[in-house]
Amino acid sequence: MNYDFLHAQKTKIKRKHCSILIIAFLISAGYFYYSSNTSVTTLENTQIITEMPIATKINNNYVLTIGEETPLIFNFTTPGNYWNAKIQVSVPKGLELLKGDLKWEGNLVAEKTRSLAFYVRAVKVGKWETKISIKDSSGKTIKDHVFNVCIDVLEKDAIKRCVS
Repeated sequence: MNYDFLHAQKTKIKRKHCSILIIAFLISAGYFYYSSNTSVTTLENTQIITEMPIATKINNNYVLTIGEETPLIFNFTTPGNYWNAKIQVSVPKGLELLKGDLKWEGNLVAEKTRSLAFYVRAVKVGKWETKISIKDSSGKTIKDHVFNVCIDVLEKDAIKRCVS
């Protein structure tokens, strides 16, 4: 047999194996990257917290009038398991808590969504934001995350002026 032909065949085989290894490495690295603490992704109304990757989603942005009531719902989803997590949501200064839980404690299971829901009433004109605090099992704050929820509280007649 021709030496050049054999060498070319061996080179083709090596290239195939090399391609398979590279693809396998990329698949493995992609999975590792997803489960690492460095992933940052932004989706509509969703933000990933980088120190402890939790997708936090608020139900909407609001324009309220004084005295108007609305639910606020925060959803939490993690790519990994976090045991004994403590989550605290603060009510913005211009809003009054009517009912619901601002705290959640327990195990965050991978890919399972947990929710915090509460009702608030607009009590003061202004633009308000809310904050989520996530703590580990020892009570150490892992992340304080401020949401620009854009809750604009207006006087009741301000909406009439805008419409007319």
